[in-house]
Amino acid sequence: MSGVLARRVVAILLPCAVLLVLWLAVVAPVLAVSDGFQDQRDALLMRIAADERVVAGESYWSGALIMAQIEAGRDEGARTEPSQALAAAGLQNDIQAILARDGGQVTTVQILPAAEEGGHETISVQMSMSLPAASVADFLRAVESHVPFMFVRAASFQAPDAMVAPSGAGAGAVVNLSCTIMAYRRI
Repeated sequence: MSGVLARRVVAILLPCAVLLVLWLAVVAPVLAVSDGFQDQRDALLMRIAADERVVAGESYWSGALIMAQIEAGRDEGARTEPSQALAAAGLQNDIQAILARDGGQVTTVQILPAAEEGGHETISVQMSMSLPAASVADFLRAVESHVPFMFVRAASFQAPDAMVAPSGAGAGAVVNLSCTIMAYRRI
């Protein structure tokens, strides 16, 4: 009888031992790697959230920097026109000059209400324009580096469907750009 009992014990313990070895050799390392990926994913998501907060606050900080320079007497970045209407017209003319240089044209212009901020006035213009796709980056760079300072507050782009297709028009295609551009004016 003891031989039958020994065979039953071996029949039960042998599959359990095989499962234990498989668990330790295959499943446990896979789970360990998976946990490592989860930790990396969580860290990346936290970093993305932090970067999004920085980007969202970037316009605030650029405006705060300009205001600090203005308060320190270095207000060469502020517009000097005597009225809000003239400052808006000057801002519009500067943008049109940059746009013409890049081969684009203005389609619509709307002057937004001015706001007072620490002894200065914010002048904002909502513009729709069209320009070659190859010139979009140069146009935005020129606006952001212009003196007196101008800031692109919001922008939306509409490219023709032909640019999406592999045989599309590419860089010669015209892009419709709608953006709000803001500047400071000394009061």
